[in-house]
Amino acid sequence: LTPQQKAELTPILMDSMEQRTEIMEEAGIESGQRPTRQQMMTMRTDLQTLQKDTIEQVSAILTDEQMEEFMLIQQERADEMRAQMQGR
Repeated sequence: LTPQQKAELTPILMDSMEQRTEIMEEAGIESGQRPTRQQMMTMRTDLQTLQKDTIEQVSAILTDEQMEEFMLIQQERADEMRAQMQGR
């Protein structure tokens, strides 16, 4: 990443994390707590919208190659999270 890309991405990603935390808190999920099926359903639409918005913002900053890498990392993180949720 270039210094300019870092400067532009940091607030976007930080805001996304903060919004994700707010969505989880609104659904009644505390840090480290496994969400119930109902809580997951409650959050699903909001989290999908947040992810879509974040990806749109990030894609305006990154090159196509960087965006491919970003999406790969996002998928790996989602896979890890699913594995953790199933393992609990």
